[in-house]
Amino acid sequence: MFAMRKPRGFNHSYIYVDERKEKLAKMEENAKRDLGRKPMHLGIILVVIAVLIYLWYAISNGII
Repeated sequence: MFAMRKPRGFNHSYIYVDERKEKLAKMEENAKRDLGRKPMHLGIILVVIAVLIYLWYAISNGII
């Protein structure tokens, strides 16, 4: 009869949106994604160069 009820949860929704913050967050996300990709591409390029050097060496010495 006189039991204490649990209060309802608070749901905060923004009335005003700061577009600069959203744009900055998107730029940061893109920069982090780009930084994550570059070492992989560099590794692939190094492997291809190593294979080409080996092929050049093999052809010039008559191995192939």
